[in-house]
Amino acid sequence: MKKLIIRDKNDSKVLYERRGDRGLGKDEGGLYGRVPKWFATDDHKMVRETWEENGDMVLDIGKTPDKIVHWWTNRIPYKRGHNYELEAIVRVEGDIGLQIGADYWDGYDSAYSGYEKNCSGVNNCEVFVSKWLCDSNGKYLKISIPLEQED
Repeated sequence: MKKLIIRDKNDSKVLYERRGDRGLGKDEGGLYGRVPKWFATDDHKMVRETWEENGDMVLDIGKTPDKIVHWWTNRIPYKRGHNYELEAIVRVEGDIGLQIGADYWDGYDSAYSGYEKNCSGVNNCEVFVSKWLCDSNGKYLKISIPLEQED
């Protein structure tokens, strides 16, 4: 990953920016099991196979093929009625898939309360999920996704 930016399109303010100048920190992500199903619980381990290389954050998931790497940002306060954009510059190599998504949380300090497809009775809801990205043949991909929050 070369860069990830989240910006408020209403006032052009950058809310989050992460460059690939270091590996994934212990509070930025985790390794989750694939079985019985992805995100069945919040039980996860630290991502250890991560480092910086030539300005890219590298995640070597080949050493943990039975796991899913889930990376997150700090929670970012949002404004109702504003439009947001997520932009990422990534390179995908090998027999893996990359998917980018965003969640909405009821409160800044809300605890994880499980996944529910229709977002009923939980604190966190999925806003969007991108299509799966596969090997980019050594090229960087720029992904730009508008996030629209309705009133």
